[in-house]
Amino acid sequence: MKESGKENQRKVIAMAGKGGTGKTTLTALMVKLLSQRRYRLLAVDADPPISLTYALGAEPKNTLGELRARLIENPREKREIGDRHIREVILERAVIHHRGVDLLILGQSEGPGCFCGVNELLKFGIESLARQYEIILIDCEAEIEQINRRVISRLDT
Repeated sequence: MKESGKENQRKVIAMAGKGGTGKTTLTALMVKLLSQRRYRLLAVDADPPISLTYALGAEPKNTLGELRARLIENPREKREIGDRHIREVILERAVIHHRGVDLLILGQSEGPGCFCGVNELLKFGIESLARQYEIILIDCEAEIEQINRRVISRLDT
């Protein structure tokens, strides 16, 4: 981090806990403060209702859930991607640039079933994009399920 003189050190910080405890509010405040200090910052809205995105004043134009659905349901979309690495696809089609912060959004499930597939994509997205940022702030869903499912595999705080 800049202030400690360790420019190449990355911090992964997850806000986890019970619903209604202020995870999103605290994450949004941290995003604002850290972006003002010009850290290379990735904010991850890992809560399916997309709370952090709205708290930051952004619109959820692209989510990992939507990207996954398009790749599964649309053969043309698959062809357009071709042999490109999924990291590039996530960066190009699922990361939103908003007021100096990059934002990766899980997105809400549109139907019945589990979040296993989209959570795996989220895990891969966080792991593969993390090298490009000094700080990754993750607003988790209520409880600690994403940590239990190892969606967040490397965590500092």
